[in-house]
Parts: sequence; structure tokens; C-alpha cells
Amino acid sequence: MTMPDENIVAPKPKVWFTADLHWGEERLHLFHRPFKSAHEFVTTIIKNWNSVVGEEDEVYVLGDVAVEQSWLQYLSLLNGTKHLIKGNYDTFGDEVYRVHFASVVDNADMIIRNNDGVELFVHLDHYPTRSIASSFGLCGHIHSAWMVQKNLLNVGVDPFHFMPVSVEQVFLCFKQICEIYDEDVWCANHPANVAHSDRGKKGTYWETGFSGNLQAEEAPTK
Repeated sequence: MTMPDENIVAPKPKVWFTADLHWGEERLHLFHRPFKSAHEFVTTIIKNWNSVVGEEDEVYVLGDVAVEQSWLQYLSLLNGTKHLIKGNYDTFGDEVYRVHFASVVDNADMIIRNNDGVELFVHLDHYPTRSIASSFGLCGHIHSAWMVQKNLLNVGVDPFHFMPVSVEQVFLCFKQICEIYDEDVWCANHPANVAHSDRGKKGTYWETGFSGNLQAEEAPTK
């Protein structure tokens, strides 16, 4: 017997996060991405994304969508309502991104809830250095350099096997940070690291902006 249509319960919309697509980037080896070309990478992202994201879902992209404007056209193939938290590569002008995204902002604060109704305040920003102490930070920018800090989660495609990150995954990572990981994970201030504080360069993208849309071989790696 067929049940009446009014008894069919549609799945509830879900919230997802991702970052650092870098569509059009041919220097895949810099990000340790196992793809032969930029087109193969985009095809994989579209397939993976649509395998879990529904048409009614909301997806927050935490920056660095594409290195060239022409690659933005493929966003129309992705399920869900998309929101952009701008990164250093997102320099084509807000009006360009608003064609593809429901909202375009520098950062955002929101409350997420897991299946048990537990709430978590989260701060969304492309740049880890713009995190805040009062909210759990979701970020991008650093690709596969690291996945978690004590108050940060890198939701980029690289640490999450080229898949978007669900709210439940955020809660799982938060639980691991709070209850499971130990000092061998939190070793940033270890004397062996502090002794070489001169290494690397000052992060200034969020202060000065990324000037350019350079060719792939000339663009910064992050």
C-alpha cells in the first residue's frame, strides 16, 4: 500500500563547511593533491560534494575558491545554498561572487547544533590568526599544514579527503581536542620549536590583502 504524500518526511537541511578549493590551480604538488590536472580535481570535488550535500543544505566556503574567475562557473554544479567567507585569493570583487553565493562576507559567527541538540559557538574566518578566544574557530588557508589547534579546526578540503565537513564532524573534532589529544599534539610551544622562532614569514594577507590574480606559477602557495 502506498502511503499518502503528506506522511512523507523530507530530510532536514544540513550545514556544511569547506575551504581552499583553489580551482584552476595547476600546481597540485604544492598541496600534495593526488590529481593529474586542475580539471580532474574540480570533477572530484563536485562528485564528492554532491554525494553528501543536499539541495536544501547550507554550505559555508571559508575562502580561496578559484585562482581564475572563469573557474567560478563550476560552482553552479554544486548542491546547496553556498556562502563565501572571503580568503586572500577571492579578489575578483564581491559583485562577482554574489552571482554564485547567497552571501559574501569577511567572517561570520554562528551557533551550530549536533543531533543531540548540543550547541557550539563557532567563528568562521579564512585566516587562523584572526580567530577569537570566545568561539571555536573554523578556518582554512593552511591546506594540509595542520588540522586542529586547541581552539581551531581547519575545514579545508585537504585534511578532510576532499569532502565538505559536516556539523557532526566539527563536534567530533571538538570532542577530540577537549578530551583525547595530549601534549604530543599541542607541541607548538615546545622548546625545539621556540628555538627556531625566526623561521617562516609574517602572515600579512589578512592585513594587506592579496594583490594580484597572478598566473598560477607566480601566485603565492597559500
